Amino acid sequence: MAELWDLVASSQKQQQALGERVKELDGSCKASNHGARHLLECESCYGKLVDLMRRRYLESTEEEWFSGRKAFLRELDRMFTDAKDLKVTLKDVDARIVKERDQWLRLRIKASTTIPVLAEASMSQAEFKSKLIDPNVQPRKLLEEILNAASVQQLRSDNAEKLQKAVDASDGDRSQLLKELIIPAELSEKSDIADVSSQLGDDVPISSAFKSVLSRREAASRKGNEMKKWQRRLDELRRAQGAHHAQQKRMSDARQGVPPRPELLQKSVKCETCSKEIDPADSALVCRPCLFFMEAHVRDKAAIYCSRECAEKGQDEHCAVSHQCISDDTCVQASDGEDVVMSGVDDEPVLCRECTQTLKLEAMFCSRDCASANFQRHRESSHLPMRKEKNLKVDDGRDLVYDKDDQTRYHVKDIGDHIMGFDDENIVTGEGANSEIRVKT
Repeated sequence: MAELWDLVASSQKQQQALGERVKELDGSCKASNHGARHLLECESCYGKLVDLMRRRYLESTEEEWFSGRKAFLRELDRMFTDAKDLKVTLKDVDARIVKERDQWLRLRIKASTTIPVLAEASMSQAEFKSKLIDPNVQPRKLLEEILNAASVQQLRSDNAEKLQKAVDASDGDRSQLLKELIIPAELSEKSDIADVSSQLGDDVPISSAFKSVLSRREAASRKGNEMKKWQRRLDELRRAQGAHHAQQKRMSDARQGVPPRPELLQKSVKCETCSKEIDPADSALVCRPCLFFMEAHVRDKAAIYCSRECAEKGQDEHCAVSHQCISDDTCVQASDGEDVVMSGVDDEPVLCRECTQTLKLEAMFCSRDCASANFQRHRESSHLPMRKEKNLKVDDGRDLVYDKDDQTRYHVKDIGDHIMGFDDENIVTGEGANSEIRVKT
């Protein structure tokens, strides 16, 4: 797979070439005295303009961001045909291209190992992740912001002379001049920078030097992830031990006639909003999704509030952080580019049935429609890997309906068989004042 930078550069190069061809066509139109103010208004040249754009995307021999996206290219082909027949405008075509490109770019930035590192020059990792999933932030603008801040995209004007000297220098001197140009003296002592600097001194290509450092970072990251995995396993064992002791105590209390209390209120907890200690004897308000996942043995704790004021103040933020739609950037609300007002039964948040009941994962969709639209992506990213990891045999092939035009795409016959609402199970929420807070979308 080509590097993101190479694909972006290739796209820019091809767009510049297209701009030149359009400029030539416009000059020819004016020279021929067609009488039109713009190519879009010229009956003789409009079809040629559409053909130029069609060839740009459907006959490109370069590896670009849209290469291999067969469904998108088929849709684009149909749109160009409709544009020739004046059924759609070229503005509509361009908007569709931009939407697909932004979706591709967002996914590539998310999967990149180098871009999050570069982003540290201008923002925290939390801010980077927030901007990446924000539908109002264009991924192209985000990438430009990161590159500009990291001084990758542009050279300072006072370095122009040094760059020219490096280009004109002999092979023996070029690496040293480039090293001085790329690595500021004040950063040369940092461990990673010093390693790159030493490799450049051995005439190692710049890209190879940086790749070696990134490879070590990735190895360290994998080791860290492995440690986190074992730590999670240790935490699970501790929770299991705690649950076993709690169960033994409940059985003992039952034998002695002690009335049971809701599990999450058997000890003092802190209010999610104000951090006030909540005594088990006091009334409390509990986040509904948290409580549901606790009763399903997916989550080990819930957000609890000391008062309705704290619940109304903190629940929205809690849901935004802990109960986001699992569809992420392909959520039907995010893809529309605007907030969608939910109403009716089908617009209530729903849970993935297999994740909740079998895989013990938190997987919530903002609506039934979102679950249906994103089922394939969720199944392939969560169900299939977890089934393999847990050695589970699940035959859901009979439920899949494949796209006639693209056999790699599919949906389920009835999404209702694969999702569940918060009222599908009998969940103990407590009586009287110990009530629940419904999730807000």
